[in-house]
Amino acid sequence: MGWLNDLLNDGSPYLGGATPGLADICVYAVPWFVETVGGPSREIDQYPRVRAWMRRVVELGHGVSDSMAAGAALEIARAVSPRPVAEPKSCEPELRIGQRVEVYPLTERSPAYGELVNLSDTRITIAHVDRRCGQVHVHFPRLGYGLRAVSD
Repeated sequence: MGWLNDLLNDGSPYLGGATPGLADICVYAVPWFVETVGGPSREIDQYPRVRAWMRRVVELGHGVSDSMAAGAALEIARAVSPRPVAEPKSCEPELRIGQRVEVYPLTERSPAYGELVNLSDTRITIAHVDRRCGQVHVHFPRLGYGLRAVSD
């Protein structure tokens, strides 16, 4: 908590400055977990900047979502086509756009297959054809996912 308190020492409302970012959401999980498991924490209360920051993160909320039946989502996907990528590129020379690839989470065995549409330092995008909805573009983060070329 002292480390987190020091990060907030410059008076910024969030870890990255004036606006909330991914760091706030990720780091928030630690004091949230401490309080969820152990109840209100006197340790956190010793750091008023941390406590105020936690309130600000909570106030961000969880966003707005609409529930939708799976069938309705498939109908929408079936009725549209993926937008073309403006400037498709691959940041890895051994993987080329249009090549058949396998994307898989590093911690389990549940691969997805498709044609490589775009590959950056942060995101993998593949074109996948599903019998229920046709072609869709599926986006994966690079962090936590593996990628390799596969033969047809």
